[in-house]
Amino acid sequence: MKAILFLINAGILLIRTSFVIFGLVLVIDGGLSARTEQLHVESHHSAVSNSNDEATKPGKQYTINFSGDKERSCSVSDSVYGSLHDGDTVILRTSGLINHCLEIRRGDITVMPFSSWWRWCCLIGGLFCVAAALFGKIGFADDDDPSVVIRVE
Repeated sequence: MKAILFLINAGILLIRTSFVIFGLVLVIDGGLSARTEQLHVESHHSAVSNSNDEATKPGKQYTINFSGDKERSCSVSDSVYGSLHDGDTVILRTSGLINHCLEIRRGDITVMPFSSWWRWCCLIGGLFCVAAALFGKIGFADDDDPSVVIRVE
């Protein structure tokens, strides 16, 4: 019985630690200033997704690869995909830690406009994960239900 309780507590500690690490990565990424790099459009790729997975939208997915000091790639909309051509010089703005594409500019023209939603999602989501890990109660819903729940009280 003690071994089972030890494994349960070790699992709960692992879940809490994972939430803290993930939350801190999100908060740091949202808090760091965006990186700006001048790169060249190397290639375009599009793929058709016929996935039945609910997390993946069916339809075309567009990716642009950039080259320069570092290799980068961004998932973009069809309008951004169509407006950039191989060899174009662009200014790419990415998030500080995760390198999520935030803005693409070609000369004075903003091809993919910057919006602050990424920063706010990182900050709010990261703070929620840290709060859930530090102040949440992880346990079983009730004696009859074996599912694990996390409550922040």
